[in-house]
Amino acid sequence: MAINQIETKVITKQKISTKTLIAIGLFLIGVGAFLYLQWPSAPALCVSIGAPSSVMPGQSFEALITMKNNSAKAWTTDSTPHRLGSQSPQDNWLWGTNRIDLPSSPINPGQTVTFNRIFTAPTTPGSYPFDWRMVEEYVEWFGNKCTRYI
Repeated sequence: MAINQIETKVITKQKISTKTLIAIGLFLIGVGAFLYLQWPSAPALCVSIGAPSSVMPGQSFEALITMKNNSAKAWTTDSTPHRLGSQSPQDNWLWGTNRIDLPSSPINPGQTVTFNRIFTAPTTPGSYPFDWRMVEEYVEWFGNKCTRYI
């Protein structure tokens, strides 16, 4: 194969049904190209985040974060437990914790789970991201991020 040729292989496992399109810009050897792919729906969806819009510095408050298991795999508390983890930045302790365990197990595909916890606001006044995302410990972060500013 000549140095200026590019070999392309396309492998199709099965039809992916989704409305989400992702554009990935590929830049190879100074040549720009865009590849448009159908991407499967997020394996975890943020259903709701119930938290106050503001709190006093250092104040404790209750929040409820509801996620939907939109994957084909149950969420469990096994050796690679599924948890809700802090974001913005990832693994921060801004609200007094960086992980919330599943309240029950398993959470089967199609089911929702509500994480209910008491949090503590930062001691410095300001507006902070209260962002959470699912994680399978020792494997990966996945799904949509639940986001709100407090």
